[in-house]
Amino acid sequence: MDHHMGDVNPNAHPLSASHISNPLIIIHVTLMLTAYGFLMPVGIMLGIRRHKYHVPWNAAMFIVAMTGYFFGYFHHMFGIGEGAHDDDDNQNDDKPADNMPGMPMPGMKLRKRAPSGDTSAEHYGLGFRGSAHGALANILLLLLLVQVGMGVYRKLIKTRPRLQLTWLSNTLPREIHSYLGKAHLVLAYIQITLGFIKLFEACPGQAFGQCISHIVMGSSFWWYGGIYIAYLVGSFPGVTRPEWYESVVMTVWGVINFSILHQWGTRWSHADLQHTSLGLLWVGGGLLSLLIESKYNPLAQFSIRKNPLPALLIILTGYAMGQHSQYYAFATTVHTFFGYCLMLGGACRLVQLGLRPAVAPEDEDITDEGYKSKPRLGSTGLAGGETPTSAFFGLLSALGIISAGLLFESAHEEQLNLMMYYLTDPSTYINWVMSFAFFTVAYMLFILQVGKKRAGGAKGQKAYNRLQTRDTFEEDRTLTSHDIEMSGFLDAED
Repeated sequence: MDHHMGDVNPNAHPLSASHISNPLIIIHVTLMLTAYGFLMPVGIMLGIRRHKYHVPWNAAMFIVAMTGYFFGYFHHMFGIGEGAHDDDDNQNDDKPADNMPGMPMPGMKLRKRAPSGDTSAEHYGLGFRGSAHGALANILLLLLLVQVGMGVYRKLIKTRPRLQLTWLSNTLPREIHSYLGKAHLVLAYIQITLGFIKLFEACPGQAFGQCISHIVMGSSFWWYGGIYIAYLVGSFPGVTRPEWYESVVMTVWGVINFSILHQWGTRWSHADLQHTSLGLLWVGGGLLSLLIESKYNPLAQFSIRKNPLPALLIILTGYAMGQHSQYYAFATTVHTFFGYCLMLGGACRLVQLGLRPAVAPEDEDITDEGYKSKPRLGSTGLAGGETPTSAFFGLLSALGIISAGLLFESAHEEQLNLMMYYLTDPSTYINWVMSFAFFTVAYMLFILQVGKKRAGGAKGQKAYNRLQTRDTFEEDRTLTSHDIEMSGFLDAED
């Protein structure tokens, strides 16, 4: 493949070998990914199902996590297991290989591009003596010990009631244990992200602000797609119209994007104008979407209750971000493909809205057919108001949004400097990120399937997907809560 000399990046650099050659760090990363990335989510879902393997599975997770903490702390505190190439790496930092794709050819003299502005942590008043990854590790360790302690305490008082503390009722340990477990899903994601930032030195010096903004924005798309997949498979049985929640989140996120991504009192840069324009777009579109969703909408009685505003905002955001000009063609291609993925997600969402049955407002039962009706939940375990066809396009929409989020996380300047050292064409890098997006969606579906409660459980517990078909009901009767039992992530009563 011919190398495009016009896209030679003098800032391209190889991956530092100081961390990846350290055996203790490799063991630490492997164990923590296994514990917090796989064992803990599965253990949480087993706990939601009240499965008999919940305790032994989480005991294995605790052992793996504590072993991972051991290797991490020993390397940090005592410097044991230093990589064999640490010194070589430091000596050769200024001597990159001349034959790598992203480096200039011998004899070429290229001036390194000056940074667009100071976006270091200190510039935003966020200087730390230690690392955020290490600080959050201490918090996670404390929360893990508290959660495990509450679980052990619950087991003890069931077999030996006299050990129960008067100030610690039976319901409080259960709630602490449950909510801490679910909070670990978010905290573990943040910690794994911070760990990879530290491992690859992804946000150094003046690249901090630009790097963090990409990671935060990309993560928001990733979580948005994941939560929407959970909605599609019926994990939130009380939600039949997710557009209201989306409108609230987009409005709040627009306010944050508009207010904090420019340091007020300083000169406006092109990047500041880009981010604040997106913030205004989300605030305006989010408020209009909230009005459409509210009972104060003057057209509510004539509306078929299909709100296209969130999907349109996703499409406009993808178009705007895909048009952001970059210094190198490699980066421009990655950003453009990110915009295409986001626009694809929004387009599939519009198709899903067209296929979704009309849902009437709470105080109105008028549909587009003109008679009173309420949406029925089919026998497929899908979200209320969704059909298998509409849910399929909803899944495609979530896949596009998750892919866009991962691409945006991987498209900050320092990451692309690293990739351009090894790659000549952006398509290879895009293929890597997209393959990871497919694995991510498969992982989410697997975790959600593990969390489904099955019919025929113990008496007094609610079956997960015990759904009766339409044929078993009279045509003019609306399904009630007695006909359809909860199908979401709700804890059954003890």
